[in-house]
Amino acid sequence: MTRGTPLRLLVVSPSHDVFEPTTGTGARLHELASRLADRHRVSVLCPAEFAAEPPDWVDAAYGFDRFGPGYLTDLNPLFLRAVRRALDSEPFDVLHVALPKGVVASKLAVRAGGHEAAVVYAAQNVEAEHARDVDDPTLPVYKRLVGSRLIPRIERVSLAAADYVTTVSERDRETFVRRFGVDPDRILAVPTGTTVPEPATLADPAERRRELGLDDRPTLVFHGSYSHPPNREAVSALVERVVPGLRDRGVDVQLLLVGDGMPAVDDSAVTTAGFVEDLYGTLAAADAAVVPIRHGGGTKTKVFDYLGVGLPIVTTEKGAEGIELVDGEHALVVADVDESFVDAVAQVVTDDELGRRLSEASRTLARERYAWGRSVDRLAGFYEGLVWRDRTDPEERERARTVG
Repeated sequence: MTRGTPLRLLVVSPSHDVFEPTTGTGARLHELASRLADRHRVSVLCPAEFAAEPPDWVDAAYGFDRFGPGYLTDLNPLFLRAVRRALDSEPFDVLHVALPKGVVASKLAVRAGGHEAAVVYAAQNVEAEHARDVDDPTLPVYKRLVGSRLIPRIERVSLAAADYVTTVSERDRETFVRRFGVDPDRILAVPTGTTVPEPATLADPAERRRELGLDDRPTLVFHGSYSHPPNREAVSALVERVVPGLRDRGVDVQLLLVGDGMPAVDDSAVTTAGFVEDLYGTLAAADAAVVPIRHGGGTKTKVFDYLGVGLPIVTTEKGAEGIELVDGEHALVVADVDESFVDAVAQVVTDDELGRRLSEASRTLARERYAWGRSVDRLAGFYEGLVWRDRTDPEERERARTVG
């Protein structure tokens, strides 16, 4: 392989829509894949219902039919067949597999076909922690029992099978190294990024508020897919504890819930927008963001969105996990969803100077630390380096270094 030649990357998404994402995991995958396509050839393998009409940045799209629980993707023969078909179609350099499900099957397909592609497990969180942390009472008992025990085992096997691993934070990287014995030289943290839109490019906040049915009261916003258990728990906390707690303190606010599946709430202080096309314009119409997350793994994509539009943020420590937020500088970070959390929200809403300072600091952090370009540069450099190192003859590498 000649240094500088565009790589052939296959992004494998066993369950999420890479092209029109509605989840944080899907959004991260979309941003990384579409931006990598600016410098390399990127193909996508995903569920058939998402693969029918790929966007222009996709070199090729491969679909497979899903059946059974998602965490058993490695046992789906249609998934394995799709991976083998993709590998037989193109000499891929890297298979970027989102989530642990699918890593083992991808590795088997590479070996069985005698291919050279490196299989990378692109971890979205530490599944062993996530499975233990979330107990969704809406799921059947057998799914809760089996999933919480089986998913961590799948993760362990996937870590062993993968050639390399990426994580969403240094915290997760250190956990994999310490807890699972992953070689530090084959694992890289690639932070989730954010877009930092210029205010002039966003919809007029006053007009957007009118469109959403909001009045002149200070507006708190929370967004995410309601199907995700930690988000459901957060919505309950906001509706049942935070908004009433603010009301008891004489702080009159309105809460805007944004995201797929968000429920209607019988409270004049709560407005449900559901899924919106213009996410950043909608977020910018609010006055502050609230993140009463108590469970879940990885980093919270919603927090990066709030940073990007410069919203003052009140979050739990869990919501800030893995993100370089300094309490009192970039956000107000509270241990749990308790009276202190409500007090912090009241403080942000009523103290204009604090809100302004947090807003400026959050945008600066987003621009200097978490802009998508930085994350993509890091991931692209990692892939370019590993392919160059693994595929190039040592003498050729030495000649290239000498010439350089």
